[in-house]
Amino acid sequence: MAATPPPLLSSSMASPDDPRPLLLSHDRNFALHGEIMMLVFLLLFAAFLSFLLLLFYTRLSRGNASRQDSSSSDPVSPDKFGFVQRKS
Repeated sequence: MAATPPPLLSSSMASPDDPRPLLLSHDRNFALHGEIMMLVFLLLFAAFLSFLLLLFYTRLSRGNASRQDSSSSDPVSPDKFGFVQRKS
């Protein structure tokens, strides 16, 4: 008795003589569209990081500006760690 191979390993599915290409998608420009999508995601991520850096920079500069304004009239001002120092 000859055992038939399982359908997943049959020789007809992996035939090199088959002229038809294996199509996983009907989109002929699948690779090009993938590269464009990757570029779009990369640019969106870079824009998001730039936005975060700009946000932190503006908060930091706004905080420093308010400290300088309040410290100019006050003879005692806190340093960046919160310790009080006398102005001389």
